[in-house]
Amino acid sequence: ISTILFLTGNEIEIPSGKQVYNFTCTLPPVLPSSFEGQYGYIRYTVKVTLDRPWKFDQETKMAFTVLNAFDLNLNPSYKEPIHIQLEKTFCCFCCASPPLSVDVQAPVSGYVPGQVIPIRIDIENKSNVQLHLVKIFLRKVVTYRATSPTNALKKTKDVVLTVQEGAAPAGSTKNWNLTMEVPPIPPSDLVNCNIIDLDYDFKVECVVSGMHMNMHDKKYITIGTVPLVGMIGQATPSAPLQDNVGNGDPAQYSPSQPAVLPVGPAQPNAPSAPGGDANPGGWVMPGAPPVQPPYQTLYPALTSPVYKESPYTARTIQDR
Repeated sequence: ISTILFLTGNEIEIPSGKQVYNFTCTLPPVLPSSFEGQYGYIRYTVKVTLDRPWKFDQETKMAFTVLNAFDLNLNPSYKEPIHIQLEKTFCCFCCASPPLSVDVQAPVSGYVPGQVIPIRIDIENKSNVQLHLVKIFLRKVVTYRATSPTNALKKTKDVVLTVQEGAAPAGSTKNWNLTMEVPPIPPSDLVNCNIIDLDYDFKVECVVSGMHMNMHDKKYITIGTVPLVGMIGQATPSAPLQDNVGNGDPAQYSPSQPAVLPVGPAQPNAPSAPGGDANPGGWVMPGAPPVQPPYQTLYPALTSPVYKESPYTARTIQDR
């Protein structure tokens, strides 16, 4: 994003002991969220280089997480329920059995990490085939695009979470209520990134007995950073902590900084504190106090995020 220099000029003698140089940097509000994937990633790092004349430079690098604000309240379609209906008849020679019907519902199609998805499953098994179990998957679907040296496209589907229930014998009726807590995962739709698409889907698979084919279907589900107003009271939202970790040392993979709180619309830069010099690229030294996001004003019932470590991390952030 930018570079800032300290102690520039002629020879400077740094006294022994710990030296602290404070700075802040205002991140542009259009940055895509941090992401780690099989074929690509979006990473943000801070790199410090100690330029020593006639000697090898000393460097260190730290990663930090960026979460672009994704307010689910801005799109009414995220309030639409998830509804999947499956029906199958089973044939034996020329005769077809009565149907096996499975109905799966969730109240809305937009959630944030930390929220619990309530799932209703209604089964009417009029057939003569046993339904062994119903599996529900939350899957991460990533599409990678390349344009050089040739156009190429790759897609991966990874299971983030699974819940299941069963069985439903032939001729029975079952009603189940399940829950699925959304783990700390990055939000859908990597804004301003045209080479990686991040989506999530809600897949239902019904496992039946015998040699019959299983039933399955899926619907897209959206993961945001600000929950729907009617769903705020369900759980404390959590955000992924350090989707990209490490400090350049391959032996250190653990997170060292919390994820940045999702920010609201861009705010005008506040004037620098006395003695602070503004620099191009958003750097301020020592800088004005950070502008707090306006979500507490917009949604008074919204609690502060709880940060947890994301299961998707980088093994190393060293330059190749």
